[in-house]
Amino acid sequence: MPHSRTVERPRLARQHALDAGMQPGHHVQMLADAFQAWQVLVGDLEAAQHAISAEVYLMADDAVGQAFAQALERARQRGVVVRIVLDGLGSFSLSVAMLDRLRAVGVEVKVFAGLRPTQPWHHFARRNHRKVFVIDDHIAHVGGRNLSRDYYALSPTDPTWTDLTVRVEGPLVADISRALRAGWTSRRQRSGAIRPRPGRPISAGCVATAALNHGHIRGAEASRRYLQAARAARHSLLLAQSYFVPEIAMRRAIRQAALRGVDVRILVPDLAVMDVAIVSLASMHALGGLLGSGVRVFLAQQRMMHAKFGVVDGHWWTAGSDNLDPLSRQRNLEANIVGLGASEATQLTQYFETLCAGSVELTLATWHARPWWQKLLGAVAWAFRAFL
Repeated sequence: MPHSRTVERPRLARQHALDAGMQPGHHVQMLADAFQAWQVLVGDLEAAQHAISAEVYLMADDAVGQAFAQALERARQRGVVVRIVLDGLGSFSLSVAMLDRLRAVGVEVKVFAGLRPTQPWHHFARRNHRKVFVIDDHIAHVGGRNLSRDYYALSPTDPTWTDLTVRVEGPLVADISRALRAGWTSRRQRSGAIRPRPGRPISAGCVATAALNHGHIRGAEASRRYLQAARAARHSLLLAQSYFVPEIAMRRAIRQAALRGVDVRILVPDLAVMDVAIVSLASMHALGGLLGSGVRVFLAQQRMMHAKFGVVDGHWWTAGSDNLDPLSRQRNLEANIVGLGASEATQLTQYFETLCAGSVELTLATWHARPWWQKLLGAVAWAFRAFL
Protein backbone atom coordinates (compact mmCIF):
# COMPACT_ATOMS: atom_id res chain seq x y z
CA MET A 1 0.00 0.00 0.00
CA PRO A 2 2.73 2.58 0.82
CA HIS A 3 4.44 1.67 -2.44
CA SER A 4 1.29 2.36 -4.51
CA ARG A 5 0.95 5.82 -2.93
CA THR A 6 4.49 6.79 -3.94
CA VAL A 7 3.75 5.73 -7.52
CA GLU A 8 0.38 7.45 -7.87
CA ARG A 9 1.25 10.87 -6.45
CA PRO A 10 3.66 11.96 -9.22
CA ARG A 11 1.29 10.72 -11.91
CA LEU A 12 -1.65 12.64 -10.49
CA ALA A 13 0.45 15.78 -9.96
CA ARG A 14 1.69 15.68 -13.54
CA GLN A 15 -1.79 15.16 -14.94
CA HIS A 16 -3.06 18.07 -12.86
CA ALA A 17 -0.25 20.26 -14.25
CA LEU A 18 -1.19 19.37 -17.82
CA ASP A 19 -4.86 20.19 -17.18
CA ALA A 20 -4.16 23.50 -15.39
CA GLY A 21 -5.92 26.50 -16.90
CA MET A 22 -7.66 24.51 -19.63
CA GLN A 23 -11.02 25.87 -20.79
CA PRO A 24 -13.61 24.16 -23.01
CA GLY A 25 -15.39 25.67 -25.97
CA HIS A 26 -12.73 26.51 -28.58
CA HIS A 27 -12.64 26.12 -32.32
CA VAL A 28 -9.09 25.50 -33.56
CA GLN A 29 -7.77 25.49 -37.12
CA MET A 30 -4.25 24.30 -37.92
CA LEU A 31 -2.77 26.30 -40.80
CA ALA A 32 0.34 24.59 -42.17
CA ASP A 33 0.08 25.87 -45.74
CA ALA A 34 1.63 29.37 -46.04
CA PHE A 35 -0.82 30.57 -48.69
CA GLN A 36 -3.86 29.36 -46.77
CA ALA A 37 -2.51 30.92 -43.56
CA TRP A 38 -2.17 34.26 -45.35
CA GLN A 39 -5.64 34.09 -46.90
CA VAL A 40 -7.25 33.28 -43.56
CA LEU A 41 -5.34 36.03 -41.72
CA VAL A 42 -6.21 38.68 -44.31
CA GLY A 43 -9.83 37.52 -44.33
CA ASP A 44 -10.05 38.00 -40.57
CA LEU A 45 -8.34 41.41 -40.77
CA GLU A 46 -10.77 42.54 -43.47
CA ALA A 47 -13.74 41.40 -41.36
CA ALA A 48 -12.54 43.24 -38.21
CA GLN A 49 -15.17 45.64 -36.86
CA HIS A 50 -13.77 46.90 -33.55
CA ALA A 51 -10.12 46.16 -32.83
CA ILE A 52 -6.94 44.56 -34.15
CA SER A 53 -4.02 43.91 -31.81
CA ALA A 54 -0.75 42.29 -32.85
CA GLU A 55 2.71 41.47 -31.55
CA VAL A 56 5.19 40.40 -34.22
CA TYR A 57 8.92 39.84 -33.95
CA LEU A 58 9.71 40.63 -37.59
CA MET A 59 7.89 42.75 -40.14
CA ALA A 60 9.65 43.21 -43.48
CA ASP A 61 9.22 45.95 -46.05
CA ASP A 62 8.45 43.37 -48.75
CA ALA A 63 5.28 42.28 -50.54
CA VAL A 64 3.85 40.60 -47.43
CA GLY A 65 4.67 43.53 -45.16
CA GLN A 66 3.17 45.96 -47.66
CA ALA A 67 0.00 43.89 -48.05
CA PHE A 68 -0.36 43.66 -44.25
CA ALA A 69 0.06 47.43 -43.92
CA GLN A 70 -2.64 47.96 -46.55
CA ALA A 71 -5.02 45.69 -44.63
CA LEU A 72 -4.41 47.75 -41.48
CA GLU A 73 -5.02 50.98 -43.40
CA ARG A 74 -8.35 49.67 -44.67
CA ALA A 75 -9.27 48.66 -41.12
CA ARG A 76 -8.54 52.18 -39.89
CA GLN A 77 -10.77 53.60 -42.63
CA ARG A 78 -13.60 51.50 -41.16
CA GLY A 79 -12.89 52.98 -37.72
CA VAL A 80 -11.18 49.90 -36.29
CA VAL A 81 -8.71 50.51 -33.44
CA VAL A 82 -5.35 49.04 -34.55
CA ARG A 83 -2.31 48.47 -32.34
CA ILE A 84 0.85 46.60 -33.24
CA VAL A 85 4.07 45.89 -31.33
CA LEU A 86 7.20 45.16 -33.37
CA ASP A 87 10.48 43.94 -31.92
CA GLY A 88 13.35 46.41 -32.20
CA LEU A 89 15.85 43.79 -33.34
CA GLY A 90 13.63 41.57 -35.47
CA SER A 91 12.09 44.51 -37.33
CA PHE A 92 15.30 46.57 -37.44
CA SER A 93 15.32 46.64 -41.25
CA LEU A 94 11.74 47.96 -41.50
CA SER A 95 11.85 51.41 -43.08
CA VAL A 96 10.93 54.54 -41.18
CA ALA A 97 8.66 55.39 -44.11
CA MET A 98 6.57 52.28 -43.44
CA LEU A 99 6.22 53.15 -39.74
CA ASP A 100 5.29 56.74 -40.59
CA ARG A 101 2.76 55.49 -43.12
CA LEU A 102 1.02 53.34 -40.50
CA ARG A 103 1.06 56.07 -37.87
CA ALA A 104 -0.28 58.60 -40.37
CA VAL A 105 -3.54 56.65 -40.71
CA GLY A 106 -3.91 56.21 -36.95
CA VAL A 107 -2.30 52.82 -36.40
CA GLU A 108 -0.66 52.80 -32.96
CA VAL A 109 2.83 51.33 -33.41
CA LYS A 110 5.18 50.48 -30.58
CA VAL A 111 8.76 49.22 -30.98
CA PHE A 112 9.73 46.76 -28.25
CA ALA A 113 13.31 47.19 -26.94
CA GLY A 114 14.53 49.49 -29.70
CA LEU A 115 18.25 49.30 -30.37
CA ARG A 116 20.38 51.94 -28.67
CA PRO A 117 24.20 52.10 -28.35
CA THR A 118 24.00 52.49 -24.57
CA GLN A 119 21.49 49.68 -24.07
CA PRO A 120 22.54 47.16 -21.35
CA TRP A 121 23.00 43.56 -22.47
CA HIS A 122 20.11 42.22 -20.37
CA HIS A 123 17.77 44.67 -22.12
CA PHE A 124 19.19 43.93 -25.57
CA ALA A 125 18.81 40.15 -25.07
CA ARG A 126 15.15 40.40 -24.05
CA ARG A 127 13.09 40.29 -27.25
CA ASN A 128 9.40 40.15 -28.11
CA HIS A 129 9.42 36.92 -30.13
CA ARG A 130 5.63 36.48 -30.25
CA LYS A 131 3.66 36.15 -33.48
CA VAL A 132 0.13 36.94 -32.38
CA PHE A 133 -2.83 38.63 -34.09
CA VAL A 134 -6.08 39.23 -32.20
CA ILE A 135 -9.19 40.35 -34.12
CA ASP A 136 -12.21 41.81 -32.30
CA ASP A 137 -11.15 39.98 -29.15
CA HIS A 138 -12.64 36.68 -30.28
CA ILE A 139 -10.24 35.41 -33.00
CA ALA A 140 -6.51 34.87 -32.51
CA HIS A 141 -3.73 33.70 -34.83
CA VAL A 142 -0.79 32.29 -32.87
CA GLY A 143 2.25 30.58 -34.37
CA GLY A 144 5.76 30.90 -35.72
CA ARG A 145 5.13 33.10 -38.76
CA ASN A 146 6.58 36.59 -39.03
CA LEU A 147 5.38 39.15 -41.56
CA SER A 148 7.63 38.49 -44.54
CA ARG A 149 7.74 36.34 -47.68
CA ASP A 150 9.78 33.69 -45.87
CA TYR A 151 6.69 32.87 -43.81
CA TYR A 152 3.55 33.82 -45.74
CA ALA A 153 2.79 33.13 -49.41
CA LEU A 154 0.83 35.58 -51.54
CA SER A 155 0.23 32.85 -54.15
CA PRO A 156 0.14 29.04 -53.92
CA THR A 157 3.49 28.74 -55.73
CA ASP A 158 5.53 31.16 -53.59
CA PRO A 159 8.44 29.38 -51.82
CA THR A 160 8.36 29.75 -48.03
CA TRP A 161 9.81 28.17 -44.93
CA THR A 162 7.96 25.31 -43.24
CA ASP A 163 5.86 26.75 -40.42
CA LEU A 164 2.57 26.56 -38.56
CA THR A 165 -0.16 28.95 -37.39
CA VAL A 166 -3.03 28.11 -35.05
CA ARG A 167 -6.26 30.05 -35.55
CA VAL A 168 -8.43 29.87 -32.46
CA GLU A 169 -11.84 31.15 -31.38
CA GLY A 170 -13.07 30.85 -27.82
CA PRO A 171 -12.51 32.00 -24.24
CA LEU A 172 -8.69 31.92 -24.27
CA VAL A 173 -8.61 34.76 -26.83
CA ALA A 174 -9.58 37.21 -24.07
CA ASP A 175 -6.55 36.05 -22.06
CA ILE A 176 -4.26 36.72 -25.02
CA SER A 177 -5.88 40.11 -25.60
CA ARG A 178 -5.22 41.11 -21.99
CA ALA A 179 -1.56 40.11 -22.34
CA LEU A 180 -1.15 42.17 -25.49
CA ARG A 181 -2.91 45.13 -23.93
CA ALA A 182 -0.47 45.05 -21.00
CA GLY A 183 2.30 46.15 -23.37
CA TRP A 184 0.69 49.59 -23.69
CA THR A 185 1.83 51.11 -20.43
CA SER A 186 1.39 54.88 -20.65
CA ARG A 187 -1.59 56.53 -19.00
CA ARG A 188 -2.88 57.75 -22.36
CA GLN A 189 -2.70 54.28 -23.85
CA ARG A 190 -4.37 52.72 -20.81
CA SER A 191 -7.26 55.16 -20.97
CA GLY A 192 -7.99 54.05 -24.54
CA ALA A 193 -7.19 50.40 -24.01
CA ILE A 194 -8.96 47.74 -25.98
CA ARG A 195 -11.05 45.89 -23.41
CA PRO A 196 -11.50 42.24 -24.31
CA ARG A 197 -15.02 40.93 -24.11
CA PRO A 198 -15.51 37.44 -22.69
CA GLY A 199 -14.52 34.88 -25.33
CA ARG A 200 -17.45 33.19 -27.00
CA PRO A 201 -17.47 29.48 -26.16
CA ILE A 202 -17.94 27.19 -29.15
CA SER A 203 -20.44 24.37 -28.76
CA ALA A 204 -18.62 21.02 -28.51
CA GLY A 205 -15.30 22.83 -29.02
CA CYS A 206 -11.92 21.61 -27.86
CA VAL A 207 -10.26 22.24 -24.50
CA ALA A 208 -7.36 24.69 -24.68
CA THR A 209 -5.49 27.52 -22.99
CA ALA A 210 -2.93 30.21 -23.80
CA ALA A 211 0.62 29.67 -22.53
CA LEU A 212 2.75 32.82 -22.61
CA ASN A 213 6.37 33.52 -21.75
CA HIS A 214 6.86 36.96 -20.18
CA GLY A 215 10.61 37.39 -20.46
CA HIS A 216 11.83 35.68 -17.28
CA ILE A 217 12.10 32.09 -16.02
CA ARG A 218 9.23 32.28 -13.53
CA GLY A 219 6.97 33.61 -16.25
CA ALA A 220 7.98 31.03 -18.88
CA GLU A 221 4.64 29.21 -19.02
CA ALA A 222 4.97 27.98 -22.62
CA SER A 223 8.36 26.44 -21.87
CA ARG A 224 7.10 24.94 -18.62
CA ARG A 225 4.21 23.24 -20.42
CA TYR A 226 6.64 21.46 -22.74
CA LEU A 227 8.60 20.18 -19.74
CA GLN A 228 5.49 18.98 -17.90
CA ALA A 229 4.23 17.15 -20.98
CA ALA A 230 7.58 15.44 -21.59
CA ARG A 231 7.64 14.22 -18.00
CA ALA A 232 4.08 12.91 -18.24
CA ALA A 233 4.46 11.18 -21.63
CA ARG A 234 3.57 7.48 -21.59
CA HIS A 235 3.33 6.43 -25.22
CA SER A 236 4.63 9.08 -27.62
CA LEU A 237 6.45 12.41 -27.56
CA LEU A 238 6.78 14.29 -30.86
CA LEU A 239 8.70 17.59 -30.99
CA ALA A 240 9.22 19.84 -34.02
CA GLN A 241 11.70 22.57 -33.11
CA SER A 242 13.49 25.06 -35.34
CA TYR A 243 16.01 26.08 -32.66
CA PHE A 244 16.48 23.09 -30.37
CA VAL A 245 18.88 23.91 -27.51
CA PRO A 246 17.00 22.44 -24.52
CA GLU A 247 17.73 23.09 -20.87
CA ILE A 248 19.09 20.35 -18.58
CA ALA A 249 15.67 19.49 -17.13
CA MET A 250 14.12 19.17 -20.59
CA ARG A 251 16.96 16.97 -21.86
CA ARG A 252 16.59 14.76 -18.81
CA ALA A 253 12.81 14.50 -19.29
CA ILE A 254 13.26 13.53 -22.95
CA ARG A 255 15.90 10.91 -22.13
CA GLN A 256 13.84 9.42 -19.32
CA ALA A 257 10.79 9.23 -21.57
CA ALA A 258 12.78 7.29 -24.19
CA LEU A 259 14.28 4.99 -21.55
CA ARG A 260 10.84 4.05 -20.22
CA GLY A 261 9.73 3.03 -23.72
CA VAL A 262 8.04 6.19 -24.98
CA ASP A 263 8.23 6.73 -28.75
CA VAL A 264 10.29 9.95 -28.78
CA ARG A 265 10.90 11.68 -32.11
CA ILE A 266 12.44 15.11 -32.66
CA LEU A 267 12.41 17.07 -35.92
CA VAL A 268 14.97 19.86 -36.43
CA PRO A 269 16.34 21.66 -39.51
CA ASP A 270 19.43 20.26 -41.19
CA LEU A 271 22.54 22.43 -40.98
CA ALA A 272 22.39 22.94 -44.76
CA VAL A 273 19.02 24.76 -44.56
CA MET A 274 19.31 26.32 -41.11
CA ASP A 275 19.15 30.13 -41.07
CA VAL A 276 21.26 30.41 -37.88
CA ALA A 277 24.09 27.90 -38.36
CA ILE A 278 25.60 28.39 -34.89
CA VAL A 279 22.33 27.28 -33.27
CA SER A 280 22.24 24.17 -35.47
CA LEU A 281 25.79 23.27 -34.37
CA ALA A 282 24.83 23.65 -30.70
CA SER A 283 21.70 21.60 -31.30
CA MET A 284 23.71 18.78 -32.91
CA HIS A 285 26.01 18.73 -29.90
CA ALA A 286 23.03 18.16 -27.59
CA LEU A 287 21.42 15.47 -29.74
CA GLY A 288 24.16 12.90 -29.14
CA GLY A 289 23.07 12.12 -25.59
CA LEU A 290 19.45 11.86 -26.67
CA LEU A 291 20.27 9.49 -29.54
CA GLY A 292 22.11 7.28 -27.09
CA SER A 293 18.93 6.99 -25.01
CA GLY A 294 16.83 5.78 -27.94
CA VAL A 295 15.44 9.10 -29.15
CA ARG A 296 14.89 9.27 -32.92
CA VAL A 297 16.00 12.49 -34.62
CA PHE A 298 15.03 13.71 -38.10
CA LEU A 299 16.76 16.48 -40.07
CA ALA A 300 14.45 18.54 -42.31
CA GLN A 301 15.79 19.00 -45.84
CA GLN A 302 15.13 21.32 -48.82
CA ARG A 303 13.95 24.36 -46.84
CA MET A 304 14.12 25.87 -43.39
CA MET A 305 11.80 24.18 -40.87
CA HIS A 306 10.65 27.05 -38.65
CA ALA A 307 7.63 25.40 -36.97
CA LYS A 308 7.53 24.88 -33.20
CA PHE A 309 4.99 22.37 -31.92
CA GLY A 310 4.66 19.21 -29.84
CA VAL A 311 2.25 16.28 -29.43
CA VAL A 312 2.17 13.89 -26.46
CA ASP A 313 0.30 10.58 -26.28
CA GLY A 314 -1.94 11.54 -29.22
CA HIS A 315 -3.98 13.83 -26.98
CA TRP A 316 -1.94 16.76 -25.59
CA TRP A 317 -0.59 19.32 -28.04
CA THR A 318 1.00 22.75 -28.22
CA ALA A 319 2.09 25.14 -30.99
CA GLY A 320 3.32 28.70 -31.19
CA SER A 321 6.52 30.75 -31.12
CA ASP A 322 8.29 29.16 -28.13
CA ASN A 323 11.63 27.50 -28.89
CA LEU A 324 13.18 24.96 -26.56
CA ASP A 325 16.23 27.15 -26.00
CA PRO A 326 17.57 29.44 -23.25
CA LEU A 327 16.45 32.69 -24.89
CA SER A 328 12.80 31.63 -25.15
CA ARG A 329 12.79 30.37 -21.58
CA GLN A 330 14.79 33.11 -19.88
CA ARG A 331 14.52 36.26 -22.00
CA ASN A 332 11.90 36.29 -24.73
CA LEU A 333 8.21 37.05 -24.79
CA GLU A 334 6.55 34.03 -26.43
CA ALA A 335 3.03 32.79 -27.12
CA ASN A 336 1.74 29.23 -27.52
CA ILE A 337 -1.65 27.56 -27.63
CA VAL A 338 -1.92 24.39 -25.54
CA GLY A 339 -4.78 21.96 -25.97
CA LEU A 340 -6.23 18.58 -25.14
CA GLY A 341 -8.02 16.64 -27.84
CA ALA A 342 -7.48 13.74 -30.20
CA SER A 343 -8.68 15.61 -33.29
CA GLU A 344 -6.17 18.46 -33.09
CA ALA A 345 -3.40 16.15 -31.87
CA THR A 346 -4.03 13.85 -34.84
CA GLN A 347 -3.74 16.76 -37.29
CA LEU A 348 -0.42 17.79 -35.79
CA THR A 349 0.81 14.20 -35.71
CA GLN A 350 0.01 13.79 -39.40
CA TYR A 351 1.81 17.05 -40.17
CA PHE A 352 4.80 15.90 -38.14
CA GLU A 353 4.93 12.56 -39.93
CA THR A 354 4.66 14.28 -43.33
CA LEU A 355 7.63 16.48 -42.45
CA CYS A 356 9.61 13.49 -41.20
CA ALA A 357 8.90 11.61 -44.44
CA GLY A 358 10.77 14.33 -46.31
CA SER A 359 13.62 14.37 -43.82
CA VAL A 360 16.75 12.32 -43.17
CA GLU A 361 17.02 10.38 -39.94
CA LEU A 362 20.09 11.11 -37.86
CA THR A 363 21.57 7.97 -36.27
CA LEU A 364 24.14 7.74 -33.51
CA ALA A 365 26.66 6.43 -36.05
CA THR A 366 26.18 9.41 -38.39
CA TRP A 367 26.29 11.76 -35.40
CA HIS A 368 29.71 10.37 -34.44
CA ALA A 369 30.87 10.57 -38.08
CA ARG A 370 30.45 14.35 -38.31
CA PRO A 371 33.54 16.31 -39.42
CA TRP A 372 35.88 17.28 -36.58
CA TRP A 373 35.27 20.99 -37.16
CA GLN A 374 31.53 20.55 -36.68
CA LYS A 375 32.13 18.73 -33.40
CA LEU A 376 34.48 21.47 -32.20
CA LEU A 377 32.23 24.34 -33.21
CA GLY A 378 29.25 22.50 -31.76
CA ALA A 379 30.97 22.15 -28.38
CA VAL A 380 31.90 25.85 -28.38
CA ALA A 381 28.39 26.89 -29.45
CA TRP A 382 26.89 24.71 -26.72
CA ALA A 383 29.11 26.36 -24.10
CA PHE A 384 27.70 29.75 -25.13
CA ARG A 385 24.13 28.55 -25.74
CA ALA A 386 22.65 31.14 -23.34
CA PHE A 387 23.59 33.86 -25.84
CA LEU A 388 22.41 32.18 -29.08
